[in-house]
Amino acid sequence: MLHSLAEATDSTVADVLKGYKYEHGDVDVKQDYEQAVKYYAKAAGQGSAARMYNLARLADLGLGVKKDHDMALKLFEQAAAQSSEHPKFKDRPNVGVAGAENALGLRYSEGVGVHKNPAHGAYWYCRAVEHGNAETANSLALMYPVSKGVEKNVEKAEQLFTLSARRGDPNAMVNLAVLLFDKNDFEMAETWFYRACESGSILAQIKRADFETTLREIKQLMASCPSNAVPMLNAMKNALDSLKTSKSISELSKGRSKYDYNVLSEYANQGSLTAKRLCNALEHFFLALTILIESDTLTEQQEDTLVHELSECYRLEHIVAQFFVSEMREKVGKIVDQALRRCREMPDYPASQLDEDARVCYASLHMDSHELIDQFLNSCKQKYPKSIYFFELSTAVNGWLKRYDAAVYNANAGLELDPMNSNLLIDKAVAWRLLESHNKEAVEVYKSFLAVAPKDHRKVPDAYYSMAMCYLALKTHDGLDVAKKMYEQGKEAEKLQLPCFLPYESSSKKLLEFLHNVPSLISTKAVPEAAASVVNHKAHLTDPHRIEVIKLHRKWETDVIEHTKKSNICIPVQHHESTLRQQTAKSLIGLKAISLREINPTKDHVYQGYVLSVTIIEDVYS
Repeated sequence: MLHSLAEATDSTVADVLKGYKYEHGDVDVKQDYEQAVKYYAKAAGQGSAARMYNLARLADLGLGVKKDHDMALKLFEQAAAQSSEHPKFKDRPNVGVAGAENALGLRYSEGVGVHKNPAHGAYWYCRAVEHGNAETANSLALMYPVSKGVEKNVEKAEQLFTLSARRGDPNAMVNLAVLLFDKNDFEMAETWFYRACESGSILAQIKRADFETTLREIKQLMASCPSNAVPMLNAMKNALDSLKTSKSISELSKGRSKYDYNVLSEYANQGSLTAKRLCNALEHFFLALTILIESDTLTEQQEDTLVHELSECYRLEHIVAQFFVSEMREKVGKIVDQALRRCREMPDYPASQLDEDARVCYASLHMDSHELIDQFLNSCKQKYPKSIYFFELSTAVNGWLKRYDAAVYNANAGLELDPMNSNLLIDKAVAWRLLESHNKEAVEVYKSFLAVAPKDHRKVPDAYYSMAMCYLALKTHDGLDVAKKMYEQGKEAEKLQLPCFLPYESSSKKLLEFLHNVPSLISTKAVPEAAASVVNHKAHLTDPHRIEVIKLHRKWETDVIEHTKKSNICIPVQHHESTLRQQTAKSLIGLKAISLREINPTKDHVYQGYVLSVTIIEDVYS
């Protein structure tokens, strides 16, 4: 029936429907790219933009037809040359035009199959944005802050990110959140970041914990600053640099280990306890790897020795156990699983060194599965109550799960076994700091950590920086001075760090970088005119979302006026039934005000307990 209707209105529509079914597969159609190409080509020959665009995509990928980038480029250009309005239905977009424009924008901006020309790419991106492509708005927005093919314009970037985010692009939501964060609009940055998580953005979900920690610490810092120093918080615009990576995950994982045994040995010979510990861990790790690569098939004794050596490495310093080949890690995982299985098959499943070692390896290899490992560690602590490594892992896992009370509890249990365990002390201090109103307790534990940890322990500088954050949050009369002192001590501690821990990374440090200038900033009564940003009051006039709404509204008004001129035609009253039901409030008293910017345009749901106040500035049609 659908095909019959399509053929009656536009024969090319039926061809593209058939092509689409063959390209993606359907209930009654097996996926067949060659058949898809056949129908797309038939429609493309009749001048259909959608068919040209779809055929170009398949030619570009070599699906159902020989890969041909030149032919794809030609078809994209032909599709983009079509009118953006449907040839028969003027109020409908001509499907394929915006997609082709976006494809051309990508080609020229990145130099894909053509000579790189960012300005020409921006031109095509602009056209695609005007014709409603959400993904393109995000791509174009990314070009403005770095002046790629366009003049640098952060305001324009924000407008485009907002437009794309409102149209539902998760990537644009993340980019908008970061941009708003840089502008110190933390409330809306948080809103859009969480919307990105809800919309399925993998990057947002991966970085969620980092974002929340940074946001919490910035809010603490702002609360501790005098109000006349707040305008100067722009100095912290780089606080989210950790969320902006210019490299892919695969690129970041390449390369040699930064834990060079020869370099560490030199520092160990000079008296570094941290370097000596790292060297010992590496020696156990190398022994485990040596056994692993000796033979494709290992005896049980070899497997048991491998598990023991690897577990010793984890107990000493887990960070050096880096498998740069995924197959090697998978093989180790299977060996650990086999060792655990052999232990379980023994009568009464007694405690043993092999079982304990295998558990250490299993937990360390699967640390990313926080909930699973948390449950696993509970059984480990019950069976091996004197194995402190299980308490270290349990403290860390509960910290990642934001169960800070449980983290403190496990740290205390482990500290009963070893009161001077630096790993437990630092993790306990972090947990106290992240619990609200426990900054005093955190400071005391940080002090205990600093008293027992080697001076070149990798967490020493961060302990000072975190203590500074605690003193600021306590809001004592000398909190700012003490925080500055802690900051300076952290900088000094960095000088003692081993090369493998440099340059030193600390989110707390980034938030404290501006402290050196605070006294002069506070004494400044007003921001100098030269330093004040110039506000362009007409910038909103070029907001693409605003332009789109105005165009649609004016078209509707024009249609209404045309209809009213014809006495025999009545203006149709349109009514859209709501998909969600809500109960009208009996009174506005007690309702919380909400603005349009706080309403999520990508999600259909009822805002219970809120009221939106609007002003109608034109005639009301009913």
